[in-house]
Amino acid sequence: MTIQTIDELLDFIEIHLDKLSKEKYCELIRMTLQVYVFGKPQTKEEALEQILTHYKWVESFPTGHEIPLFMEEN
Repeated sequence: MTIQTIDELLDFIEIHLDKLSKEKYCELIRMTLQVYVFGKPQTKEEALEQILTHYKWVESFPTGHEIPLFMEEN
């Protein structure tokens, strides 16, 4: 299966989060959103919220713009 949209990623997480190891979850987020995470959320709701937060943050940068390595918390 190839994940090509945010909706496909959210659907995949909704179905398979319990089966993913911490390492595989981190790799999935890195490969789909190009964002590094350092742990697997405890619940599906936390995971979906985290993914949407990362997605909105990534989408806030213009295409071709270099994305910072870490998100700044205000």
